[in-house]
Amino acid sequence: MMKRATMPHDVNNAFDVAFFFADTALAENEYLQPQKLQGLLFLAQAYYAVAFKGRKLMPAVFVADERGPLEPNVYICVVDTSDAGEE
Repeated sequence: MMKRATMPHDVNNAFDVAFFFADTALAENEYLQPQKLQGLLFLAQAYYAVAFKGRKLMPAVFVADERGPLEPNVYICVVDTSDAGEE
């Protein structure tokens, strides 16, 4: 059986980083909009890769959306989809 090669990362999952940003916003009495959180996650990943020679901060794959980069797992958890499909 062939072992799958994975790129090393320093945080266990994207939720740890998302919770950090959410907790920081809460401590500063600010509301962190879901789309802003997605942008911060993407920028954190990019900045970390530049600062640490290509290392990933979190094991996340971002997808392109018309509103910007999205981490799908975090997106599903933070966006209210209860009214999806209703007009």
